[in-house]
Amino acid sequence: DNGQEMIIWDWEAGTKLSSAKTVSLPKKAFQVVWNSDEEIVVVGMKTVLSFSFNGDKLKSKAIKLKKDFKSQSVYSVLSLNNRALLANADGTLYEIKDNKATKVIKCSDKACFATATTSNGGYVIGSKDGTLYEYDSDDNIINKYEFDAAVRSVAFSNDSFIVGTKDGSISIVNSSNDRVSIVKGHFDGELWAMCPHPVENNIFITAGEDNQIMKWDSLTHKFVDSTIISNKKGRRSRNPKASTTSTQPAWKCARACAFSPDSKH
Repeated sequence: DNGQEMIIWDWEAGTKLSSAKTVSLPKKAFQVVWNSDEEIVVVGMKTVLSFSFNGDKLKSKAIKLKKDFKSQSVYSVLSLNNRALLANADGTLYEIKDNKATKVIKCSDKACFATATTSNGGYVIGSKDGTLYEYDSDDNIINKYEFDAAVRSVAFSNDSFIVGTKDGSISIVNSSNDRVSIVKGHFDGELWAMCPHPVENNIFITAGEDNQIMKWDSLTHKFVDSTIISNKKGRRSRNPKASTTSTQPAWKCARACAFSPDSKH
């Protein structure tokens, strides 16, 4: 929860079985996973904790990282064949067995954010570099899937990967790299403009602080196409007192859009 407390519930009885503090603020816990029937692993900002659970109480034990294993933010953790794999800020994976870091696997030059197991005993790792890395059960890379933005979440279902990326997209990808886009939208900051098509009543475009111009179909309720104005840096600045949810600089925002009367532009 927001207090960084982990709680175990008996859903059938509707009762709380146990709880434990994970980290102290301003640190945050990012993910929790059952590594076995009696062990829970919690990861977060420079945090790796192991909790044993006997059905009544939680008991914590820090996993110490020595030698080749440095303390850093861990964004995701994967339980696989009685071992835990940590997805780290520096693009590595740490194998954890019996509360010890035993192996370093180099995945990417950028942070690893997302993890999921596959049906063949392997796993996938989503990275900030926009790549989904697929591994076999021996920790060998067997496939790579490229995306337009950082891979922030992934799940495996029906022999396909469901992938969420930082640009607000969700796609379904199979092992042959066939893709279906199921969600796409503005993803950073506010929506600044909207304009209807002069001829096709079901078509409209939007502009937002994520620097995107997006085309939509109101009949299908789906995204049609998108583009950006420019990545060239301008001289526009934002009032320091202005309120915004955007992480983009002021010069990198699409603020207005319009169709020409003949709809050609």
